[in-house]
Amino acid sequence: MSQGKLARFQVGAVKFLAVGIVAGLLLGLLLGPYLSAALFTTPAAHSVNYVDKIKSGGKLIVGTSADWPPFEYIDKNGQYAGIDVEIAKRIAQKLGVQLEIKDMKFAALIEALKKGDIDMILADMT
Repeated sequence: MSQGKLARFQVGAVKFLAVGIVAGLLLGLLLGPYLSAALFTTPAAHSVNYVDKIKSGGKLIVGTSADWPPFEYIDKNGQYAGIDVEIAKRIAQKLGVQLEIKDMKFAALIEALKKGDIDMILADMT
């Protein structure tokens, strides 16, 4: 293959690759919301209104790993403190319920949420 043909082939390959990348990104942007909704939502028959559940229980149980100041930590008085703790207090106040904070290892938080041991996670995941 001559130098000219090789150069044209390389330019064509780069253009083809660029068009493919742009098309893939556009397709992802257009279909992303629909695909994520289909993959990550539960059927309406099985959905739970968690706000009503929390209100009827009278407390919001928040899981955290209180070792990440300034987001969440235990202050010198032994109280939970930090930005995430303040957010949790506001949410509980808005719901009109008590706040219970469960401190646990960071790695255990998602499993605790899945099992229903906590209502939400505020541990530098916000």
